[in-house]
Amino acid sequence: EEKLNLLLLLDVSGSMKFYLEQVGKRAKGILDLLRPEDRAGVMVFTKDTDYFRPFTADKDRVVFALDQALRPTDLPSGTAINAALVDASEAFREARGLSGYRSVIIL
Repeated sequence: EEKLNLLLLLDVSGSMKFYLEQVGKRAKGILDLLRPEDRAGVMVFTKDTDYFRPFTADKDRVVFALDQALRPTDLPSGTAINAALVDASEAFREARGLSGYRSVIIL
């Protein structure tokens, strides 16, 4: 019964170049499982992280953010997954008004 606050943490490094379409399909499939009261956010990472979409219950905004995030013009090399997880936890701390469960899915 608790709300879910889900952060989709997406690897957009150069090694993922050929998999970005699959990542997008999987992420959108995950969104389809969310209930109307659940919230989702989008964060991408390579060597650095970028918070693409703060938490929202508006799935259309999350899908738009996914589409934008998975069309990078430059795919840098390097993947700092540990730093991305730290940044993801900080995103939860900084988000105002989140109640319920918190989860991160890394794609």
